[in-house]
Amino acid sequence: MENVADALKMAFGIFMFVICLSVALAMLGRTKDTADTILWYSDKEHYIEDWNTGEQLKDGSRIVGRDAVISALYKAQKNLTVTVRIKLKGSGTTIEYRNSGDKKIEDIIKNNLQSKQDSIFTEKVEEVTVAGVYKIADDGTKITVFTEGNLNPQRVYITYTEQ
Repeated sequence: MENVADALKMAFGIFMFVICLSVALAMLGRTKDTADTILWYSDKEHYIEDWNTGEQLKDGSRIVGRDAVISALYKAQKNLTVTVRIKLKGSGTTIEYRNSGDKKIEDIIKNNLQSKQDSIFTEKVEEVTVAGVYKIADDGTKITVFTEGNLNPQRVYITYTEQ
């Protein structure tokens, strides 16, 4: 009887060890996924890759059509840190859109971009740090160490100039 009791204790111990090992490996997998996600979104090249498609110019801008301007306006509507500037050639006016509720995208498209079906624009994307404490690595990567409150220390300015 003692051997059976000891065998049950050993079996229970092995079972608990296997459960603990499974939980530990699952947690390590989740930790790795979280670290990969954080590194992916903190890499400045990740954000710029979203914008760098199309014909590149020497100054880092690219040539786009009216559809890219409209797409950027809708992206700025969803993101508080994105500001879109449109410099129109014919009238010489500059339109600035920031998600502040003062202008509607439909009005901007209707009044300024509706007649620009075949227009070509140059797009320049600039990322500016406006708050917080950050460190710059040897390769130029900027890592935020401390932010003030819930503010996002990065602002993105997208400037479209009509050609």
